Amino acid sequence: MKIRIVGSAHRLKTRQGFLVLAKMLVVKPKTESSMQMVRVGPQHCLKRLPGVGKILFGAVLLLRDVVGWSAAEVASLLDVSASSVTSALYRARSTLAARYPATDRAARGVEPGGPTERRLLERYVEAWEAADIDQLTLLLRQDATFPMPPAPVWYHGRDAIRAFISATILAGEARGRWKLLPTRANGLPAFGFYRRHEDGLTYTAFAIQVVTLESGLVADATTFGFPQLFPSFGLPESIPG
Repeated sequence: MKIRIVGSAHRLKTRQGFLVLAKMLVVKPKTESSMQMVRVGPQHCLKRLPGVGKILFGAVLLLRDVVGWSAAEVASLLDVSASSVTSALYRARSTLAARYPATDRAARGVEPGGPTERRLLERYVEAWEAADIDQLTLLLRQDATFPMPPAPVWYHGRDAIRAFISATILAGEARGRWKLLPTRANGLPAFGFYRRHEDGLTYTAFAIQVVTLESGLVADATTFGFPQLFPSFGLPESIPG
């Protein structure tokens, strides 16, 4: 599928223009580097890209590896040479690959789709739906991360995540506030989060959360606040209460 980018190249090469584009492209990254940009959030990754040209590097990475444009197409849009695009893509991939190295999930002790993963995810869903903060916390690694793109928020560590969830998502009498439906995203387990409607009769689409597992625990839970993405994951926009 071709994505049409509307707007001037000058605006795209600004920080705000880059972040607006990034928010549109959270579903189908094609490389490990662009997957990391999606997972931890474009604003966080932008800080890791090299030098004064980091906006250009980020735009090239998104357009080449997420949108799937050719070097010539990207060069034409950004008003730079094709060789500059190739160089920027190489530097962006190399930088993010070094910062967020790819690892084999099976080697981490979680076989994709295996019984350990299934049981862990079942417990994870049960904890969210029951608003069991203690159980949810126990399922997190000590160094777990909890980004929420496009919001510039990124919690690190079990204690920080617990404090945030307790004060916001699961604050008050939260049992039954959320329902989760399973899906997959970027080869990882994911869930559609549904929030209970005020009428108590339905739950409406709220966010997609993508979960990374390591050593039998949740290492990262990235929550994308884009309910309009639900159809792309085969999820309904609402479910019965």
